[in-house]
This record gives sequence, structure tokens and C-alpha cells, in this order.
Amino acid sequence: MNPIKLLFKNECSLAKGLKKGEAISFGEAEIAYVQPCASERGKVTADIVMSKEEKEFFNFEIACLILDLYKIMFAEERCSQALGIAMIKWRGKEILVFKNGRINIKRALNKEEIEKILNSLTRLLSGSILCENCGKPLIECAFGKCKKCMNINVKVKINIDYLKQVLTGLFIIKSLEKFYEAAKKILSYSIDLTIFEKSKLIEAYKSINEAAFESLNCINEASNLTEVSLGLITLSLAVNFKIVIQKALNMNFLTKEEIAKTLVLISKTILDNEEFKKEFEEMIGKLKNNYLAINKVEELINELNQLKLILSLFK
Repeated sequence: MNPIKLLFKNECSLAKGLKKGEAISFGEAEIAYVQPCASERGKVTADIVMSKEEKEFFNFEIACLILDLYKIMFAEERCSQALGIAMIKWRGKEILVFKNGRINIKRALNKEEIEKILNSLTRLLSGSILCENCGKPLIECAFGKCKKCMNINVKVKINIDYLKQVLTGLFIIKSLEKFYEAAKKILSYSIDLTIFEKSKLIEAYKSINEAAFESLNCINEASNLTEVSLGLITLSLAVNFKIVIQKALNMNFLTKEEIAKTLVLISKTILDNEEFKKEFEEMIGKLKNNYLAINKVEELINELNQLKLILSLFK
């Protein structure tokens, strides 16, 4: 049985896409027109509409994040979250992506090449596409963050043997290796509480970005939506690992030593699946009536619990 089909509810766009069994299955992907390219003879320009409704199709906070993580693969990349527009030069094509799902592709050879680049682009940005069920970007569905799309009570395990059978499984294995590598780096930087400095986290962030990059390679090279979903799950791990670290660093009500201890706890939770409830209860106890600080600690606990849950899929 395909573990991804068990993991997501039928109403989720990921499950719907899996049922279709196609690489492109999000939105309508209707090519509005193909016409000769004005700037280059022998090439064509196309306008594609992913949704006929005039509403948000791509979440541009996530779209810009994905394009930034994958920018080494582009000749040029610019993305504006505020304007809801992105421009990339990729595989010799100039591509504009709009928040409402409109995509413009220039300098393609023909309609067949347009369909190929659209296929790749849709997969690459799939984490930013809004789910029809929960209205959240699909990367949140993949992380179980939307609370509506994942069957969290279903016992699903994705082991190494299964990943080796999947065409893009090696990318997933590399992504997980880099993910754990980042946790080890943070642990080694934080364990000596007397010399901890935030600047030392740069190398750990590098490993997290590499984990995200390998996940995007899986998504981009995927032959079906099962592989896309696997890539989205590990991409969500990398993105949310960064969020957890940043939340710990932003706890300005803690001392430098307490922040370092929190980072040690985060790393041990990831590496050893240790329970952290007791330590955080002690932290909350010390905060007494500082409700804003207590809320921030509780948010961190929720994020860590979700990280543990998603990581348990690969144990």
C-alpha cells in the first residue's frame, strides 16, 4: 500500500492529486494562448491560467521561500511577496508567476516544451499552492500543520527500503541526512553554554538549506505525485526546523544560557526523540504570570511535537 495515500485525507488536494496519478494535477493548467515571441524569432510565448477564479492560487510567502532555496538552479530569480509576482530565468526560458495562478512563459520552442516547463514549475511550486480542503499552502498539509488534511492517527512508516524503490528516493535520503546533520551541529555549538554564539548557527542553517534543496530536487524530478508528496514532507521538516530555531532565539525573556539549553533540547528531541515535556514545564513555571512569554513557549512545544510526529514517519 502506498503510505502517502494512507497519510492524507481524501478531501486534501494532495490526496486528490494522488488519485489522478499525474505529475500535474493541481489547478486547471489551461493554456490561454501560444503566440510567436516578439523578442526572439522562432520561439513562442504562452500564457497559462491555473485557476479560472480570480483569487489567490499561490501563497507567495512560500513561493518566494521555495524560489530562494532553489535559486542556484536559476540564471536569475526575483520574487516579491508584497506584489505577488515572481520572475525566473530557468532552462533558457523567462517565466513570470503571479499570485492568482497566471503564468507567462517566454522563449519556448513550441507548445510541447511549454507543457514540460509548466509541469516542472507546477511541481517545484506545489508547496505554495493553496489546498482546496483547508485553504492553506500544501507544505502545511504535508507537515500536518493545517489540522484538516493529515490522518495523524494512521500508523504510517516510510522506511529506507521503500525510499530505495522510489525513483527520487535518494533525494529524500540525502535530505534527511542533512536534516540530522544540522541538528548535530546545533547540539555541538550549544552544548558548551559558556561559549555559545548565534553566529555559529550559520553552518547549521547551511545544512538545513541543503536538506531543503534535496527535497526540492525530489519534487522537481518526481515522476508522480507520491514522490512530490514525499519531497513536500521533508521540505516541510527543513522549513519548520528553521522556524523552531528562530522561535527559540527570539525568546528574549530567557538568558543566553537558557536559549542555548533550549537549542540543546531541540536537537536532542530530533536526534534521539527525547521527551521534552518536563524541561519545558520547568521553564513555564519560572515564567509565573508572564503570559506572553508562556504563549511563546507553548508555541515552541507545539512546533516540536509536530516535528517529532513527522520525523516518526521515517523512523
